[in-house]
Amino acid sequence: MATLRKGSVQLPLLLFFSSDLERLKELSWEIRNPLINLKSGWQVEVSEEGNVRLWLQTESLSDSAELRLIFNDREISSSPHRQIKFNKAEGLVEILFDQLSPEDEGSYTAQLQDGRAKNQFTLVFVDDNFRRTLALAHAKRRDHQRKSGPYFLEFLSWSVNEECELIIKCKVTNTNKDTSLTWFKEDGLLSQAVYDQSSGLSTLTIQQVTKKTAGSYRAVVSDKRGEDVSTLNLLGDEYDKFLQQLSQRCAMSAGPLMIESTAEGFKLYCSLKYYVNQLKTSWLFRDKKIEPSSRMRTGSSVQRVWLEIQNPTESDKGKYTLIMFDGTETHERSLDLSGQVFADALLEHQRLKQLAITEKNRAKVLKGIPDAVAIMEGKSLCLTCFIDGTPDPEIIWLKNDKEILDQGQYTISREHKGSTITINNVMVGNSGKYSVFVRNEYGSEKVDVTVSVYKCGDTPPENAVEMG
Repeated sequence: MATLRKGSVQLPLLLFFSSDLERLKELSWEIRNPLINLKSGWQVEVSEEGNVRLWLQTESLSDSAELRLIFNDREISSSPHRQIKFNKAEGLVEILFDQLSPEDEGSYTAQLQDGRAKNQFTLVFVDDNFRRTLALAHAKRRDHQRKSGPYFLEFLSWSVNEECELIIKCKVTNTNKDTSLTWFKEDGLLSQAVYDQSSGLSTLTIQQVTKKTAGSYRAVVSDKRGEDVSTLNLLGDEYDKFLQQLSQRCAMSAGPLMIESTAEGFKLYCSLKYYVNQLKTSWLFRDKKIEPSSRMRTGSSVQRVWLEIQNPTESDKGKYTLIMFDGTETHERSLDLSGQVFADALLEHQRLKQLAITEKNRAKVLKGIPDAVAIMEGKSLCLTCFIDGTPDPEIIWLKNDKEILDQGQYTISREHKGSTITINNVMVGNSGKYSVFVRNEYGSEKVDVTVSVYKCGDTPPENAVEMG
């Protein structure tokens, strides 16, 4: 502070800089033009029902405060589509939309005046901000309407269980005794789906997957209050993802590598809960890949994969490995085919091979005579059968288990791989059990036929083939 002397009196003198003068001007302007202070700028909220609320809050205002709302350069007021609220005591300005629409995109300006104090605040509600809000409001409105009746608490989803079965499930809620849940694939009804109304859980189990498993699955829950729909598209990439998980489950279910002796050789096999072609398999012998050949053949069934070794020898001893690739991971099962394991398997193979030779060569009756025949008295009966065996079997015809030697009434002929017996001028006394018995060095077989001779006018037995 400086002083100014006037005569014998000293007066204080205030010095102002330019910055002080600017601040004084601002204070003077604020006193003459006071502003309404903002507590919270424009906010955008979407309710669970899908309603949209735009709001801001200022300091508390007097009862004489006024509000003008400008939307895209024109003043607006409440309407059936849009409600405007102004709580002066709380300084709260609200715009409420029951259903936001594309026409509501733009800038909103709240112009406030309270005595000499005033201010205005603008919300630019356009582009991504508006589109996101519009989409969210529509989604919540649909969800709210959906939940007014029975609805899906958990939508359709799939999984693969430890049994390698496809499980498609969903869960519904807000149901009553009149609620129904129906499943469809494409446009066809799926009646095998199970629905537990007490828990709301519904499942569809597919035990064996085929190409027909792919498709669009749909579940509809409904009653008089409304309906809800859930859809699962098990197609394209989603179906490929499912097959990969199924392959993984199948590979994980694989048991140890086992050996089975056969008449042809060895069969190395691995049992699985379920096998699908998407699970790629290959075989190694002593860590080298086995290429299929006439002596080494691979195969598979619904629950097995195998390697057949024809006519095994000592050179087939060693470690065998089954490689299974599920599309992501590799799974291995191995067997050391040597020592006592190989010796026991080879001995069993030789035994089965000899049994197969015996069965192939033994004497046997292939076809020809029926179990029972009937013929009228006085006619001739002809019975023919076909036989097989190496060497050619001996053929004997029997009546009531005794060899037929009488060449008077009976005529027996023998051809290559066959034999025929003819009973001439049959009589009631010719009724009985007839047999053909064949034998060679590998074995024998006997086949019986019951012959019933009836008089003219009588009824033949119902279970017999009528001859003559």
